[in-house]
Amino acid sequence: MAEIVGLIADWIMQFLMSVGLWGVFLALAIEAACIPITSEVFLLFAGFLVAKGQFGLVETALVGTAGFVTGSLIPYYLGRKHGRAILGNGGRFLFASERDLDRVEEWFSRHGGRAVLIGRLIPVVRDFISLPAGHTGVKIGKFIPYTALGAFPWIFGVALVGFMLESQWHTLLDVIEDGSMYAWIFIGLLVLALVARKMWHRARGAV
Repeated sequence: MAEIVGLIADWIMQFLMSVGLWGVFLALAIEAACIPITSEVFLLFAGFLVAKGQFGLVETALVGTAGFVTGSLIPYYLGRKHGRAILGNGGRFLFASERDLDRVEEWFSRHGGRAVLIGRLIPVVRDFISLPAGHTGVKIGKFIPYTALGAFPWIFGVALVGFMLESQWHTLLDVIEDGSMYAWIFIGLLVLALVARKMWHRARGAV
């Protein structure tokens, strides 16, 4: 595992040094578009390069935020045009029941754009909040600034961690290795829970 992490780390470092902050922009945009990628790893190494004088810390966070906002527009507009097909319809795609979807719609109608801001501050949820935001009709004029406000703090924070660990390269690799392991465990448990819930709903419907 350590060797794999080392190879990935070398590739990310070379990638960021060759394309610059565009690499941070792209990584955050991909994650915000609901495509599974651990953008925090890119941010950690971007923070390391900040410490080396390659990037600026605030500049890195701003570019990352811009990438996240840009990528989030894809699921936002998908939710706006095909929200019921993606989120509801018996949970065909996201294992959500119609009752769950009704609750989401009620929550967004009560909190409006602030629901986007709250969602952006919660790991995992922040990547998928764009779909229901688009579906429930959150105005784009609120969606974009709330997304930026919710994304900037954690993007800045992760890059800052990489900056602070500059003199402890091996510690940085350990953080990435441990974080990746826990992330995959969490994703695995989440998928199992969603599948179990889907099967339970079907069993109830058959009774």
